[in-house]
Amino acid sequence: MGAERGSASVRVLGTGLVLGDTQPVMLEPPADIALKRGPAYVCATAPDLRAVTPGLVRRLGRSQRMMVAAAAQAIAATALEPKDMVSVAIGTGLGMVADTVDFLENMIRLDEREPRPAKFINSVHNSAAANVAIAFGFTGENRTIIHEGISFELALWQAIRSLQSGRSLFALVGGVDEVSPYIVNVGREKGFWRDACEKLKPMTRPRTRGTLPGEGAGALLVCSDRARIPAGSWPIISGVRARPLGVPGARRLDASAEVEFIGASAASAGRKLEDVDLFLFGANGDGAADRAYIKVARALEPYIRRDARIGTFKGACGEFHAAGAIGAALAAQAVRDGALPAQIDVVRGPQKGGRISTAVVYSLPQLAYHSVCTVAL
Repeated sequence: MGAERGSASVRVLGTGLVLGDTQPVMLEPPADIALKRGPAYVCATAPDLRAVTPGLVRRLGRSQRMMVAAAAQAIAATALEPKDMVSVAIGTGLGMVADTVDFLENMIRLDEREPRPAKFINSVHNSAAANVAIAFGFTGENRTIIHEGISFELALWQAIRSLQSGRSLFALVGGVDEVSPYIVNVGREKGFWRDACEKLKPMTRPRTRGTLPGEGAGALLVCSDRARIPAGSWPIISGVRARPLGVPGARRLDASAEVEFIGASAASAGRKLEDVDLFLFGANGDGAADRAYIKVARALEPYIRRDARIGTFKGACGEFHAAGAIGAALAAQAVRDGALPAQIDVVRGPQKGGRISTAVVYSLPQLAYHSVCTVAL
């Protein structure tokens, strides 16, 4: 997969996050649909869309609202107002679920009479990326990447290539997915989700089965070295790699090979493993996945400092395909601010103190892929 070759670096000018409530809730299905309620992390509070025209806001679906709001935060974090040569790359695993369901349920209920065109427009997977471009006047290339649990990582790689090739000077890259009663019910039938409505604590209960679905959006405004930007200490993201595991599953995971995989990403940023202050893992609280992450963490021990931290972030957002965008945005914030964001749970190393100047984000989505990137000053 092309992302494996990613060694170019780009500067991170701003980050944006739209997360659900800190505690999961029981998601209620519509009264007229025979679905069961179940626990999920939900963005119950409407995202801040004051930066967007009211006319556009009225047309946005749930995922689009989250993605546009995260993009607005990333853009507002810098004094720049990029317009020309700004590309957009968004990763999503399931796309615009709510609008797709509304469109199809309406067609079924009315025997294909009186279709709802606006719902159809919102239901297509690339509508989030399109609405980001419309909201902020970005006229560069516009791409949506859909590839399960590495959708965001591939979108990030695509954005980096666009900048590296000179097709863009700036890029808004993000990831978004939404939760719905359909996702809750299908996941429970497949054995993906837990029944208990309790906060996830990844890598602390390796015998627990299942995780919880969630939703959210993360965004990064990045630029190439050719872009004229104000002087300052901008985090640099590099070493973006995402590819299928040679042998899927936790039992056959080669932890030493994963350490090399992580180390190669750090090396692309001119860092050794001993230089990394924060390893941010995509563990989601499912026992099988957590055991794989714990195995990798133990293999890392001989190569990292005693005060290096290993943390997780899905206790703040739940599990969804594009959650890698949350991890990347939190890592960039940690490096920019020199301190841990509140959404990160530390499972190894000191809880407080110690400046963070280098962070590595590492994930094993569905125990079928592995992905990594490095953020450093």
